[in-house]
Amino acid sequence: MPLLYRRAYPRHHRRDVHPRTHMLHRLQRQGQGHQRRSVRSHRLRAGNPAGQHRHAERDAAAAGGRRGPYQGATGRACPAAQGTGAGRRAPAGDPAMSGAQSTPLLSVLIKALNEETHIAACIEALLRETSGIDCEIVLADSLSTDRTVEIASRYPVKIVQLRRIEDRGAGAAAQLAYQFARGRYVYLIDGDMVVQPGFLGAALDELERRPGLGGVGGLLIDTCVRNMFDRGRVKKKPSATPGVVPWLNGGGVYRKAAVDEAGYLAHRFLPAYEEAELGMRLRGKGYQMVRLPVPAVQHTGHALSTGAMLVRHWRNGYARSEGMLLKSGLRHGYAKGALGISKQPLLLFGLLALALAGLAWWPLAAAAGALWLLVFLALLGKKRNPVDAAFSYFHWHYRLVAVANGLLHRLDSPYERIDAVCLEPGARADAGRERVAEVAR
Repeated sequence: MPLLYRRAYPRHHRRDVHPRTHMLHRLQRQGQGHQRRSVRSHRLRAGNPAGQHRHAERDAAAAGGRRGPYQGATGRACPAAQGTGAGRRAPAGDPAMSGAQSTPLLSVLIKALNEETHIAACIEALLRETSGIDCEIVLADSLSTDRTVEIASRYPVKIVQLRRIEDRGAGAAAQLAYQFARGRYVYLIDGDMVVQPGFLGAALDELERRPGLGGVGGLLIDTCVRNMFDRGRVKKKPSATPGVVPWLNGGGVYRKAAVDEAGYLAHRFLPAYEEAELGMRLRGKGYQMVRLPVPAVQHTGHALSTGAMLVRHWRNGYARSEGMLLKSGLRHGYAKGALGISKQPLLLFGLLALALAGLAWWPLAAAAGALWLLVFLALLGKKRNPVDAAFSYFHWHYRLVAVANGLLHRLDSPYERIDAVCLEPGARADAGRERVAEVAR
């Protein structure tokens, strides 16, 4: 067994019990003041006395009938959400945004929207993986209307929820969870993912060993491949290629000090590409990101057709986020990375400009048409599949329109605070539906 795995999982921490039984045993040990820890977690917490008080704090909260430092009431504004005034630029590491004094080693940040089918498996896997690690788990819910909150409230996690439905978005969910993170490291994961054994131990070891790293990821395993988007991702393997990477799509463990230096975890107004945007900012500060050759998560994804995904991406803003990322890059100094993501639609934009210029001189229009055809033929030669080539060429044009839409879309400051409420343990399943109905009225 590799050294990293032996250090992360000593024999007395390897269990083959049911996840719920394991969680119950873990809570019982905490209530009795049991202090057994893995060798690695002892080493990582050396010199961090604040982290030693976490379990005493949790026990005291449990004795009072509440769970953890957030202790909010359903529908009540979270203390951390009230920490900054509207419009004030609040650094990510502002004490006003933490709501607590102790510093755990790791903050696990889950972003979820209507994940009742997957959230239990996600949380239970995290509880198993973090056994013996001083950590907290924060779930940021984007006003789910199913049983996501009800199911999640059965577990020892801190649940925070958007106050306004118009704040929904991948970037907002990640940043909302980060507003409540207190750990030295933060692990970002989606509610439809299941962390794999050994990954967190290996990632934390790598971050401790190499202070120049801003983040560490692992290999993503797709378990649901139903459309052209999934097939393209699996074929290109952007989340399954180890080594130094420009960003960590598919989740990763980040050094919180590096994220604070870069300004914030996720651009709250980006509907997608929030991990790419974070990677560009971290690299701008001199940090590297690496993907380890170990499985990190299993990803379920959406069981939708290709056409349904195109419609979904347009409606939820995912499509226009490419143009919004480019706009943000031009403003904040990472335009080169953003241009690299949008090179295909920008190529088509150049051909379109050439064709329009051909209205004044027809040879230009003819040249543009010939180049348009050559691009498709080159794509066909690369894909070696007419269906894949045709879809890719169509999707380039779809993205061209979406990029234009994103460039024209309003993009506010990423430093604006996100209003939120903290949910008590046992929050009702209809909490999200009631809040959505209130906004609608």
